[in-house]
Amino acid sequence: MKANFKFSIIVFLILIAFKGLSDINPNLKTTIRAEGSANNDYGKTAFIVFCQDFAPAYINLLQENYSGPKNWISYENDVKIEKKFNESNKNDLINEFGTVIHESTHHRNNHNNIFVSPGIDIFISNEEQSIIPDFFKSENIHNYLPTDAEQKLFRFKNYIGTSSEVSANLNGLWGLIDEYSAYQNGTRADLMAYENALALMDTATAICFYKSALSTYYAYFEFRSFIGAYLSFARDHHPDLYNRIMNFSNLKKAFALNSLFYEESINKIYSAKKNLKRQYLQVDWYLDYNVEHHEKYAKDCMNNFNQILSLFESPFKSESKLNLSYKKNSSNETIIKKQPNALENQNSTHTSNIKRNLKLGLDFANVFWKKEYTLFDLTSDEPIFPINKNGIVVYQIYYCSNEQKNPVFGEFTAEQLEKLLKYKFKDKTNCIKFFNKN
Repeated sequence: MKANFKFSIIVFLILIAFKGLSDINPNLKTTIRAEGSANNDYGKTAFIVFCQDFAPAYINLLQENYSGPKNWISYENDVKIEKKFNESNKNDLINEFGTVIHESTHHRNNHNNIFVSPGIDIFISNEEQSIIPDFFKSENIHNYLPTDAEQKLFRFKNYIGTSSEVSANLNGLWGLIDEYSAYQNGTRADLMAYENALALMDTATAICFYKSALSTYYAYFEFRSFIGAYLSFARDHHPDLYNRIMNFSNLKKAFALNSLFYEESINKIYSAKKNLKRQYLQVDWYLDYNVEHHEKYAKDCMNNFNQILSLFESPFKSESKLNLSYKKNSSNETIIKKQPNALENQNSTHTSNIKRNLKLGLDFANVFWKKEYTLFDLTSDEPIFPINKNGIVVYQIYYCSNEQKNPVFGEFTAEQLEKLLKYKFKDKTNCIKFFNKN
């Protein structure tokens, strides 16, 4: 790895000279803190339109829980900086996209709910919420991490440092999992946008999204280290609280599912070489840098807590791999109950009620779909499930036809969708793939 890393640095210096790719400073620590002022919706519409092309699954999050650049205070190496953001500038939208999803996830998360991914929210019962005020500050766990962790874990000071004022410290385990959820979704959204940009043959934009994901993927190892240390400290010093934590089923479920999606994103990070091909030289140095300077040490820390982390995720992680079909439809993933109402109870049972129309071929069943059957993506044959949006069950799809090959995004009730005699897909990427292969 060291030889490859040195070679990558040489390549990077050449790229700066000829490509001007000097926009990443690996040593710059940028942090964001939410302002206490009223919400500022500047940029909301622009990001929603932007999402239609690059990450349609996250449109609903932005519509309901938007937190944009005008809502934050940014710091670089602990120095407050003025945030210059122009909603009409595509580069600004690309650069801030992952952070917008991250901060909007915080807006969605509350003591009643933890966001996992589009279509997946974990509802927290009143009984379970009663434990949250008893969580101790995360700064108490320092002695359970290596003595050099404060210097070597990139996010140590900001999230669990002594006197840190962020939720990950003040609200203990709850705040750590809230932050874990936000980093997971920010990384996932960037990679979703990266894949869609590649499908649109926009490699330059794809690389920008990929670089953004490289800045956040290794938070997976850091926060699992923090959470493992927190659980260990609770076990040794607060056994009653520890037992209550281990019985906090929905918090454990939220952590396990976020871990599954995060691990999927990390696999995509590592597989980028075959997708970007020659253009990978523009970013491989940055992955090498993060592996050497952040991931390796954080992974070693995390491995010290593998046993207690596995116990905390049990049995939800293994069950989810088997039963929740977690690699399915990225736009309309399985809904786990968020609120106990009839509509969402109906939607939460999708995976156990898949019904295929065996009387018709795949293409006819897709075009002439009937609501008593499950809708399947015409390219990937993945089920497309409806979501509950403001009390109305709708399908979010892309569609096209032989006459109109450009993908079109739309939201439809089941009755409306029955009348749409078009090819139907879960996302723009699959729509484009369909015509490329036919």
